[in-house]
Amino acid sequence: MGWLDFLFGKKTTARIAVAEAIDEPVVPVLQEIPVIPAVVEQKTERSKPITSRQPPPTFKARVSITDPILEVPSIGYFGFCTRSPSKRWVVSWMDLGAGRFVLYDSHEDKICAQGSAERPSRGSVADNGTFSLEDWRFGVSLSGTFLVFSNDGTEIIRRDLTANLLNSGISSTGRYAYCQTANTHDPETDGNKLCFFDIEAGIELFCVTPTGGWAESYEVDEEKGYLITRIRNVGAFRYDRNGAFIDANKFAKACLNSEDVGKSLRSTEQLLKSLQITQEQATKCLQVIEKARSNGADKDAYWGPQSLKFKGLAHEVLGDLPAALRAYDQALALNPKIGVKRKADSLRKKI
Repeated sequence: MGWLDFLFGKKTTARIAVAEAIDEPVVPVLQEIPVIPAVVEQKTERSKPITSRQPPPTFKARVSITDPILEVPSIGYFGFCTRSPSKRWVVSWMDLGAGRFVLYDSHEDKICAQGSAERPSRGSVADNGTFSLEDWRFGVSLSGTFLVFSNDGTEIIRRDLTANLLNSGISSTGRYAYCQTANTHDPETDGNKLCFFDIEAGIELFCVTPTGGWAESYEVDEEKGYLITRIRNVGAFRYDRNGAFIDANKFAKACLNSEDVGKSLRSTEQLLKSLQITQEQATKCLQVIEKARSNGADKDAYWGPQSLKFKGLAHEVLGDLPAALRAYDQALALNPKIGVKRKADSLRKKI
């Protein structure tokens, strides 16, 4: 096998490679395993991956796993990989030449599924072998496809998105999956969307704009069907199966108390603009603002004037108009376009 064949695989008339029996020197870290040959991909819209569901033949292949790389020399395959929580299953993807992926069962020592996609990436696999992949796709437009397969390679979920994929995953038992898209400038696209899927039912449960922006990580409460988002410096918050953000109040309080200057001040702004804000809440906002300023907001070109603007709003709610005017004037001195000039002029006439 030539070097180019090793990197990209030999050219065949099918996009899904057929495993071949080989006779190569044994490498100590390699194992001989039976490989399921995949069938020729059928021509369908968007080149849907097709994999074999026939019983495994007696073909042999050597597999090498050195995290995070899985290699199957007999079919010219190597790619990144990740394991299931139990370590039994390994899903791998290859984005060199024609995109390919494989699923390996380490307990049975066999390749259980092979397939192709344009640009497969960021896989996840559950303890039952159900696995997900992101297809980052080719082209100049923002787009991606989220895919979920059973452990024999049968496609269960396909979600085409008009935005780049940012994150995705699957629950430990393989019951649920999720994906998050990146931002876009076009509000008509799927930018900044959080999607949640019931794999058992083969349906999308919801696709919403996430409160609080992108999460650092995700978990699934499989008993209740909740998607849990963990937001840096704020906490963990739940969405129910219908996409309702059931921890909205908890999130608002956590943001106010966050050490993250941006999150605390944004939460303060939302509260100050509420028509139902109480004097007690306005006092709390002032405390949050002063904490944010002491944590570095004053030194930030954006948050410095913004924090003074919010301070003026809080003082207005509390009825301290001279203090509000002083805060507005300080904000305008730092940023004349901050949007409180009319408020300041109006207060000057009242005092």
